[in-house]
Amino acid sequence: MSTTVTVTVLYFASAREATRTESERISFATSSSSSSFATTNVSALKVALIEKHGEKLARILETAAISVDCEYTEGDEDEIRSGSEVAVIPPISGG
Repeated sequence: MSTTVTVTVLYFASAREATRTESERISFATSSSSSSFATTNVSALKVALIEKHGEKLARILETAAISVDCEYTEGDEDEIRSGSEVAVIPPISGG
């Protein structure tokens, strides 16, 4: 059984340039979980974002930090609930 997860994604720096937007709501199908809330993980969200925005964003996601509801994730298997706010934060460069 699949469910639909909807999240708000905030883009910063080069991720904003790659997507040409500061934020967007994105919905995508995911496997149903045992909880009463629709959930997914960081990896599935990255796949959905790459499908929508292409290779330029894919390269950024390789090194970007991801936060969910203002907390940095530790890996691609971290859970994301429907309704969450996700930030894509590329590494800071310069000096």
